[in-house]
Amino acid sequence: MKKLFLTSLVIVLSITTISCGDDDGGSVEETLTGGTWKLVSLEVNGNDVTATELDACDLEETYVFNNDNTFVFTSNRTDDSTDTCVESTVIGAWEVKPSNNTTEFIAAYDGDDITNEDDQLDFRIEDQTLVEIIEEPVASGGSDSYRYRYEKQ
Repeated sequence: MKKLFLTSLVIVLSITTISCGDDDGGSVEETLTGGTWKLVSLEVNGNDVTATELDACDLEETYVFNNDNTFVFTSNRTDDSTDTCVESTVIGAWEVKPSNNTTEFIAAYDGDDITNEDDQLDFRIEDQTLVEIIEEPVASGGSDSYRYRYEKQ
């Protein structure tokens, strides 16, 4: 069964790569659009911290990517003083990363410059899961790596 799954995965990835070789990264667009991506987990430096760092409210966070290269990000955070879930929405733009048009893309919130690396949000598609990758410098040098994983609903 596992061998059949891996063989199927290789075939699908091969078809996706071949079909997107001469265009502007259609597989990313097709995968991203047409649904809502909901937060399911968080890894920090390779460790799953979902249970300790995210509550039920956090797990309502979503991205919706549109065909016109815009997106809507809905963030949910628990207000500690009222113990209620507070929702906020931000819009922005996204585009396929020029260096790799099969799995990676960048985005920026409205008002930010998508061509400026400091303003960019970095994403990739891994096994039909949307992964937002954030690298934050730490005082002792190096950086902490955050990987927010979203599944399409």
